[in-house]
Amino acid sequence: MSGRGQWLVGFPFGRKGVSSLPEVLPAGGLIPIPAVHSDPVSRRHLPDHRPPIGQRDTRRERGGQRVVIDGIGFAAIGRLQLLQLLQARAASVDVAPVYRRTVKSLSELAEFDLVVGADGVNSLVRRALAPEFGATVRLLDNRFAWFGTTQRFETLSHTFIETAEGAFNAHHYRYAPDMSTFIVEMSADTFARIGFADMHEAASRQTCERLFAEALGGHALISNNAIWRRFPIVRNARWSHGKHVLIGDALVNENERLQARINQFLDRIEATLKQALRIAATQGDVDAATDAGAHANLLLCYVIGRWQQFGKSGFSRDPMAQWPQQWAILSR
Repeated sequence: MSGRGQWLVGFPFGRKGVSSLPEVLPAGGLIPIPAVHSDPVSRRHLPDHRPPIGQRDTRRERGGQRVVIDGIGFAAIGRLQLLQLLQARAASVDVAPVYRRTVKSLSELAEFDLVVGADGVNSLVRRALAPEFGATVRLLDNRFAWFGTTQRFETLSHTFIETAEGAFNAHHYRYAPDMSTFIVEMSADTFARIGFADMHEAASRQTCERLFAEALGGHALISNNAIWRRFPIVRNARWSHGKHVLIGDALVNENERLQARINQFLDRIEATLKQALRIAATQGDVDAATDAGAHANLLLCYVIGRWQQFGKSGFSRDPMAQWPQQWAILSR
């Protein structure tokens, strides 16, 4: 998906290149709202090798309490700039997007041997083949609207406030030197009490500016069709059907089976470590009194922690750094 557009890629096998890349929007025809990503490989292709936004700073305005939570790493970029980079990348591999083209039916892509649906959370490919993909979409109760602001937020941060109408949360982060994202969220009950459903866009924006005046520090909110939405939970039992493939937001949350398989993988690692420790004990390589189960679980926790550090560093931190010294401690 590109912005509010639609990317459906059709591949004719046995012929050079991508034959069709329909895009709803004109080239460059999008206001620069932000996009975020956590892929360090993609980040290296940004023009300034944009560093990740690395810390979550959570504020609670009532009483001035501030809580800082580490563990977040991602980069942000204006969506218009991202689209321009993607267009340049497509051109570099001889792909010519077809602008101002909306695919309304999969029958329009019948001639292609492979259809890749990268057409977002409202994917035509997924909706047209929902039973085949085992697709379900469930909307959460909270309401949110997406704004921009010239107020500069140095980290990914949240501001929580409480009013007579209810509690509100603003989620904000910088995506350009002079621009930040500002997402306002609230419960369904608070949404109904404050009356956002009956307000036009300008009134909603002005109300949010009033609610978060302190966090905005005198800066205005910028609105680009900032309608109130509900978060969708998209699940697919399968990622492909015949010649149709889903990727990105069209696929997200394949289903619980992936998490189950990861848990099974970790369980197998722990079981293997436990067995290895028991064998080592019989051979005199470790103390016979060693609790193999507890030791195996400790080693697994070490591995998971190393994975987390590796990911948080943008996959740059050596996962085997100081291993000899640490193994000397773990193997006592």
